Amino acid sequence: MQQLPSDSVHVRSNLYEIGRALIRGRSRGRVIAPLNAREVARRVAGNSHHDSFEHSVAASAEWLDITGFSGEKHYDELDLYYWELLMGKWFLAVMIESDVAHDTYTVINSRHIIDLMLSAPLAERLEGGVAKAIIEIGWPELLGYPINGHKMQ
Repeated sequence: MQQLPSDSVHVRSNLYEIGRALIRGRSRGRVIAPLNAREVARRVAGNSHHDSFEHSVAASAEWLDITGFSGEKHYDELDLYYWELLMGKWFLAVMIESDVAHDTYTVINSRHIIDLMLSAPLAERLEGGVAKAIIEIGWPELLGYPINGHKMQ
């Protein structure tokens, strides 16, 4: 793991990726399959050619039904999928791994703030304008420092 400079602060949050419509942004205009039970199973289980894949489809259908995921019209289904399924797969492991190397502060994990970020127009979210506006309002001095090696414009 790379050592951070002693005058650095490591700030991590999952909110910005959720708020930036990460899956839609990475699709680069390609058609994205609707998140029905088969597609959720394919995304979660991976290989749709293994013997137990149909069990994964059935379990995904049950999960979609119980959670009301498919009926949740307030959120883009891909944002909800990223938030509810993908984030849980990797974020905790990253937090645990980075905590041994340096102090980590997770400053934004509020459902209210996520709700507000997801209510912004998609184009604004893809460009990162919402995150920048939050920084401009809350702590504008931070924009003078590089974030992931780059200063925000």
